[in-house]
Amino acid sequence: MAMRWDVLESALWSAFDRTRYAVRGGRVLVPEAPVDVGKLILRAAGGRAEGREEILGMLEEYGIERDWYEEKGQDGIVELLENPNHVCWVLEERYGFEGVVGFEWDTIGPMSAGMSLASLDVGDGRAYVCVALGGDSGMGSVEAIAAVEPADSREAWSAFIRSLLAENGTTYGMTDGLFAALPDMLWNYRPELIAGEAVAEGARSWMEWAEDREGEGVWTELLTRVAVPDPRARALGLLGEAAEALREAKMREHTGDVEYLTRWLEEREEEAEEEGKALSEEQRAEIVREWFKLAYRERGQVV
Repeated sequence: MAMRWDVLESALWSAFDRTRYAVRGGRVLVPEAPVDVGKLILRAAGGRAEGREEILGMLEEYGIERDWYEEKGQDGIVELLENPNHVCWVLEERYGFEGVVGFEWDTIGPMSAGMSLASLDVGDGRAYVCVALGGDSGMGSVEAIAAVEPADSREAWSAFIRSLLAENGTTYGMTDGLFAALPDMLWNYRPELIAGEAVAEGARSWMEWAEDREGEGVWTELLTRVAVPDPRARALGLLGEAAEALREAKMREHTGDVEYLTRWLEEREEEAEEEGKALSEEQRAEIVREWFKLAYRERGQVV
């Protein structure tokens, strides 16, 4: 007997037994804790050689070192599925694994950072929302954090995205939060399911969530990002300000560079907090609207 995919499917159905949101025509369900889908794939394999063979066969076209994993037996499969990319590829081969929302952050280097939410449809009428978590080592997990029922409910999908952003994923078991700052680019790959308005509303709520934890300086930071979208330009501007402040300080007083710059950064954060406090509700709403214009894209839209 090869893979028992029904084991994975049954486990998903049973785990998502709590209604997080009920909306017209659908609902959003959550588990007691995010479900590690890689571990469910291992359960479906059941330690059988035939199950291991099926997994390795699925991943051959992705260039894995099959012989190396075969030699290690079950331990090799466990290690294989500790890589979120491998889990995603297995799900893609078995069920189809479709991205629904993508988040990207620009950096001052040649590469950008990103993460995405994907929809897993195992044929039970639900769409299980999954996110890949992991570090630079490639080790991590693919976690199922919500189930949208029925899978094609626009109302339920929009409610999910709105609520996910509003609490930065914490109400969906992501204790460290979904991300530390609103993305520079937000791709809606399924606009027929997810309303752009839900994303905009969720982003405004995300800012309020961040304000409660980080202070009102988050509004000043987002305003700066909107005014100067290029992170390299922002970095150069900050370096220029720091260099000028240090030059002036040396003309007035004798102080160590590190000591002065530390104090200067602290004062800059205090100023950002005061600037954020001075912004009216309408100004804050306008900042989010400008961010949305810059960041939001739908599938097929030319950047």
